[in-house]
This record gives sequence, structure tokens and C-alpha cells, in this order.
Amino acid sequence: PGASGAPAPAAAPAAPQTDGRAGGPTSAPQATAPADARTEAREAALAGREAQWTLNVVELLGCADALVLLEQESHERNVPQCVERQDRLGRFDEVLKWRLHSIRLLSEEQARLGGLLEQRRGLLRERRRAGAA
Repeated sequence: PGASGAPAPAAAPAAPQTDGRAGGPTSAPQATAPADARTEAREAALAGREAQWTLNVVELLGCADALVLLEQESHERNVPQCVERQDRLGRFDEVLKWRLHSIRLLSEEQARLGGLLEQRRGLLRERRRAGAA
């Protein structure tokens, strides 16, 4: 994710490699190595996003616990102190809403990228089968 909390844009697919002849793409064994490397890079990026998503969920749950504790404390104290806490609780509420929104966006992006990864894995398997046949 970038500095703004938005997920980093996905890399554009690479152009097919050629072996230098006018005929076109390289033979199947040479072409699958870069594709495998790109697939591994995408898997690593997806794992990184999943780890970040998990950290965000843990942080969100921690904030929710803190919010509950603050609400309990504010009810136990007298009215003037509760007024001071209301501003802080409002900020916590804003942060929780923003983080929940971010987690939802990351979850949707992760699901979309996971689907794309599965499609590309399927295409690679088909290409390998076609190359082996």
C-alpha cells in the first residue's frame, strides 16, 4: 500500500519475449521461466497484501477494544470528564470507520487479485500441457 493507505497498482503484464528471429516468441521452456517468475512475484505481492490486511485487522480490533474500554471508563466517571472523553471517542470512531473502510477495500482488492492469479495459473497449466503435447 502507498502512503495514502491505498493499495499499490498492479503491474502491467509483460510483453511476450522473442528469441531474436523474425519468427516470433521463444520456445515453450524459455517462455515459461519468465512467466513462472512473474507468477511467483504476484504470489509474493499477494502474500504481502494478505499480511498487511491481517495486520490492519489486528490493529482495528485493538482500536475497537480501546474504544470499548474508553466508553466504559467514561460511563464510570462524572459528567465533566465524560465531555472531555467524547471528543477523543469521536476521533476513535472516525479512525475505526476509516480503517474498516480500508480493510474492506483491501479485502475486495485481494479477492480480485486472487481470482486473477488463479486464472493465470490455469492459463499457465494449459500452456504447459499444450507445450508438452
